[in-house]
Amino acid sequence: MQKYENTQSRELNFTEILFKELRKTMGESSVLLLPDIYSKVNGSKAKVDNEMGQDGVVCVAGSKKVAESIHMRKEGKECLVETGIGEVSIQNTKLIKEIESLKKQRASLYKELEEFKEKLRRSNEEYKQKCDSSKLKAQHSANLQNQLNFEREKTNEATTLLTKQLEMYEEQRRQMHKHIQQLKGNIRVFCRVKPIAQSKATSVAFPELIGGDSACKALTMVSIGKEQVASYLFDCVFPPSCSQKEVFEEVAPFLQSSLDGENVCIFAYGQTGSGKTYTMEGPSGDELFVKGKLTDTSGVLPRAVHYIFTEIKRLEEKGYTFKVLFSAIEVYNEDIRDMLNEYDKTLSLISSKDSTEIKGLIEKEATNLEHVITLMKAAAKSRRTAKTSMNERSSRSHSIYRVRILVDNPHSLKKFAGMLNIIDLAGSERAAKDGIISKDETLLREARFINQSLTTLGRILTILTDRKSSRKASIPYRESKLTRILQNSLQFESKTLMFVNICPSVENMQQSKESLRFASTASLVC
Repeated sequence: MQKYENTQSRELNFTEILFKELRKTMGESSVLLLPDIYSKVNGSKAKVDNEMGQDGVVCVAGSKKVAESIHMRKEGKECLVETGIGEVSIQNTKLIKEIESLKKQRASLYKELEEFKEKLRRSNEEYKQKCDSSKLKAQHSANLQNQLNFEREKTNEATTLLTKQLEMYEEQRRQMHKHIQQLKGNIRVFCRVKPIAQSKATSVAFPELIGGDSACKALTMVSIGKEQVASYLFDCVFPPSCSQKEVFEEVAPFLQSSLDGENVCIFAYGQTGSGKTYTMEGPSGDELFVKGKLTDTSGVLPRAVHYIFTEIKRLEEKGYTFKVLFSAIEVYNEDIRDMLNEYDKTLSLISSKDSTEIKGLIEKEATNLEHVITLMKAAAKSRRTAKTSMNERSSRSHSIYRVRILVDNPHSLKKFAGMLNIIDLAGSERAAKDGIISKDETLLREARFINQSLTTLGRILTILTDRKSSRKASIPYRESKLTRILQNSLQFESKTLMFVNICPSVENMQQSKESLRFASTASLVC
């Protein structure tokens, strides 16, 4: 259609050109109008010929030359028309081919479009299915989450209930343990007899010791002629055959009291060379702790620290938190020294209404047993000793190893603190009466202060263990630096254990009797 319109347009242009030439040659007045040619531009070439006649023009008389000229021009124009029509036909053919090609391309695109629509439809269906599946999964997940939340709430409620019950049972256990210890006696006395060579005569007998029993409750002092001199009754008596482990088994309940937030004192009392330091600490040197373990000869203090850290590990699994502080104090001639302070300066006491604190005392945070033993060894090196007739290295001072336990209970939101005091007392021998110490004025002065502090300690224990005495009775803590330091742990409700160590040889019989008499006072009153 487009090619035909182009051809018709060209014919119209030719007609306009013909009229222009006639006007130029003949003038406007000499030209006869060609009927319907100009007005019917859209007619065919045959129609124009019919309208114009055989020669294509109507000539006016006398204008023959003009007609011939027009005829020649017409033939030239017809040639141009024919040429234009041929070109148009060729272009039309090309256009038809291009149209056919475009139709094929369109058909191909339509096909691809239909395929794409089909893929899109399938994708939409798959997406819808996935969405439906996701919704189901989401709903299932939500249901599971709701169920999980419900179960979690039930578990939390059950855990809270069990925690409360556990805390209640733990409190009941503490109260029962405290009550049992009170029934046994807040202050108890153990006697330990030092082994001697078989060749030496003994002055001690154990009437209650039967068969393989390792401990009893009574012992008897006998003379050289095997006649009974005196009998003594204690909470427990350890004959020479008892091991360090067997001794510690009787001490363990006191350690539990310190973990429960109570103050505990464990004393070792006796003459020089009776085994006090061995009972409390064990042998000197590196025999306390070998390859990360305690040895059979380890004393009460290292075993107590091991017990405390073992219990701490167990309770930490239940949510408890602990902090252990270790300090070492020496009382020498009524002067107080910090055995962990390298500057060796005298410390002072600060007293309040019901307690006494040591100003400037260093407390080391202990993390394990090995750390404590290292601190023990460092402290032991600085302790004052002297040579006496009873011992090459007699302790001339009181040593106090203090373990403070801070406990945080997350279940009851309670915080409490317990104190364990391990006291290795100085030798109890009497300088003037027994002539054990030489005439050296320094040693005599040391003996005087030692015996003064031991006498004060005995008076305080007597008051605390006498149930008939009034609690309002004045307790002479201030008469000795030793008892002032221990004031917080020497109370009516505190737990106190005293080891009286004796040497059973005949030559030490008098000193043993003095030690037994001192210890039995507290035991009998209790």
